[in-house]
Amino acid sequence: ATLGEDPLRDDADVERLWKKVSRSKKSIGALIMDQSCFCGPGNIYRAEILFKARIHPDQLGKDLSRAEFDKVWRHSVELLQRGFREGSILTVDPADDARYGPDLRRYVYNKSRCPICRGPVMSWDIQTRTAYACLACQPLRAVQEAPPSPKKTKKRPAASTPTKSKKAKPTPVKRFRSHCVEDAAEGMSPEMLTVKELKAKLKAHGAPTDGLKSVLVARLTAP
Repeated sequence: ATLGEDPLRDDADVERLWKKVSRSKKSIGALIMDQSCFCGPGNIYRAEILFKARIHPDQLGKDLSRAEFDKVWRHSVELLQRGFREGSILTVDPADDARYGPDLRRYVYNKSRCPICRGPVMSWDIQTRTAYACLACQPLRAVQEAPPSPKKTKKRPAASTPTKSKKAKPTPVKRFRSHCVEDAAEGMSPEMLTVKELKAKLKAHGAPTDGLKSVLVARLTAP
C-alpha cells in the first residue's frame, strides 16, 4: 500500500490528504492511524493531536470542515517534529507546562482527568486501539445529513434494511503505567507504583517497608 502524507516531510501533499479525508466515511481517529493517509502518528500522538485540535475521535472525515482538518494537520506537524527534535514524545506545550506544572506529561492519553476543564477523560476502542478524549472539550459535532433525492429513493423491505454496527461506548479511563511516556509518581494509584516508589512512600509515613508488592500496596492503602 502507498504511504500517506508524512508530517515530518516538507514535501507532504496536504491537498491530496484533504481530498482523502474529506471523502472518507471513516472517523478521523481511524484515519490518523491509517498509514495510507497520515504516515507517522501512533496512538499517543492521535490522542494528543485531536485534543489539541478539540476534535472528537469519532467525527467522520467527510464531516470535518477544512479549518478543522487544517488544525489536525498543523498539530500533527508540530508534535511529530518536536518529537523528532527532542528524541521523545513531548506533547504538552511550554505554556501549559508553566500553567499546569511539570508533572503534566500529556493532555489526555492515559489520563483520568482533563487538565483544562478537570472533567473525566473517556476511552473506547477504534479498530482495536484505545482512543482517548475529553468529551467536554472535544464534543462530537452533530451533522445534518442531506435528504435523499426522491428520484433515487427506493422502498426496500424492512427485513433487508442493513443494521448499523454498534460503536464502542466511551468509559472512564483505567490508567496504566506507560513505558512510552514516563509519568510522575504523584497522582498514581498505589497499584501503579513500583516497589521502590511504594517503599519510599511508606518510609515517608514511618511505616514498615518489607514484603511483596501486594503487601506494600495494602499497607499504603490501609485506613
